[in-house]
Amino acid sequence: MKDDWARLQKWGAIFKNKSQLVNVVFSNFIANRSGIFADVAELKADEKDANAKDLGLTVADLIVKLIGEVPASSRLVTMLGSLTPEDVNLFLNGLLTTLVNDDNLSNVENCTKDVEGIDTVVETAIADFKRKTISGYIAGGKQIASIIQMVPKDEPQCAAVAADLKRVETWAKLFEHPSELIKIVIGNVARHADKIVTDVESIRANEGKDYEVTGQSVGDLIIEVFGEVPAASSDFVLY
Repeated sequence: MKDDWARLQKWGAIFKNKSQLVNVVFSNFIANRSGIFADVAELKADEKDANAKDLGLTVADLIVKLIGEVPASSRLVTMLGSLTPEDVNLFLNGLLTTLVNDDNLSNVENCTKDVEGIDTVVETAIADFKRKTISGYIAGGKQIASIIQMVPKDEPQCAAVAADLKRVETWAKLFEHPSELIKIVIGNVARHADKIVTDVESIRANEGKDYEVTGQSVGDLIIEVFGEVPAASSDFVLY
């Protein structure tokens, strides 16, 4: 019980940060609006029938849809680092195929023979995106940006993908401008809500099964949330 209370306190900390709360609620409403409307209708029915038990369950479900799930118990162990080198390379190839339109798995494999560290970042990014919140999208985007920094693009074996990786690096400069980043993300989430939800569901469906498709779905989500990766000769521009 003590652990459960600590989890609720951690979850409730979001109410101390009004700007974060607004971003999370707005993002979750966009992503889960059909389920939210269904819960509201269910609340009215439960209240009419004086069904206190179901009313409580529906309220709990509505809160989770709007604000997010209570963090998992600290007693649970998250199995990170379980991706194989093949999984990582398939993910990166799918990601680059979508972001820069370059589908060449052998070039990626030549460049990323050592995937230690990259595997856990990929898994963390996927977990962030699956939260379906603005903060989750931004956190996941930062993880993807950090992956590019981990790839030795200046090494000879990476020459074939160096230009592609540098384009993604240029895109990643967006994260150096937090105020503009928030504006861009909120606007894009509002405009592309349905596509973003589809991308997240594709990530969920293919995780652990087909990491190339997972990488493609992450790439699609990145473009919908943050905008397209600039062309090779373009400088970084805030849209």
